[in-house]
Amino acid sequence: MQHKMELNQFKSIKTGRKAAILGGGPSLLADLYRLPAEIDLIGINQHALLLPLDLIVFSDEPMWELLKDHPSLKTSHHRISDSRHIWSGICPDFGLSGVKALWIADYLGYNEILLCGFDSYQSGRRYWHDQPDENHKSNVWQRDLRVWEKLKHSMQNPEKVHFLSGPMKEKWHED
Repeated sequence: MQHKMELNQFKSIKTGRKAAILGGGPSLLADLYRLPAEIDLIGINQHALLLPLDLIVFSDEPMWELLKDHPSLKTSHHRISDSRHIWSGICPDFGLSGVKALWIADYLGYNEILLCGFDSYQSGRRYWHDQPDENHKSNVWQRDLRVWEKLKHSMQNPEKVHFLSGPMKEKWHED
């Protein structure tokens, strides 16, 4: 079955523009204030639905119920019959929606990609919209480094990526 919209139809369509990918980490709110005015907003899952997003990237099919009414375009590797859904079948399945969103932003041709709210679960709460939890056990973010490294090597322009905060800010630019 051919979808109405597939990601391969949008290659390099955003050349000349900037994008911010909005993760769900506690630093998201502070990072948002650091963004330039003219920037496309790419949301991850449900974390930024209150904002006027240009695109939402999600990996888990049940997420569709939360996202379907948002007016933005959405993309996933699921076969969803909706005029605002782009099938992202050409994108490798990295297992993390944020990683997938970065690959897609690179594919779309953005000149600069800023990542906001990518804390890798390092603080006393998992997501910006969670209550502080003294018993929160931080993910060992190094566990996900292999996925980020695989992504970086599969991108066309990894030098255009800048994390505004979080442990990947320095790690991304290491060689």
